[in-house]
Amino acid sequence: YVLGHQAHLQAVRMEARSKLRIVGYYHSHPQGGPQPSLRDRGEAVAGMSYLIVGIGDNGIDCAAWRLEGKRLVPEPLEVTE
Repeated sequence: YVLGHQAHLQAVRMEARSKLRIVGYYHSHPQGGPQPSLRDRGEAVAGMSYLIVGIGDNGIDCAAWRLEGKRLVPEPLEVTE
């Protein structure tokens, strides 16, 4: 996944002008589960949460992750309807 340079700058500027804070990012894995890919691991930033929506043969599954040291570790996630 890639957030374009202009979109990233716009989000950072919005955050600076408001009381809102960026606490994480989300994206989907249309061909698999919600486990972080090698790219997800390589681009993770400390202090952020990462919600991954996996879409596979067994339906839709979600998982959240956070960077601890050099590893992405599961983060508690409650899904409500």
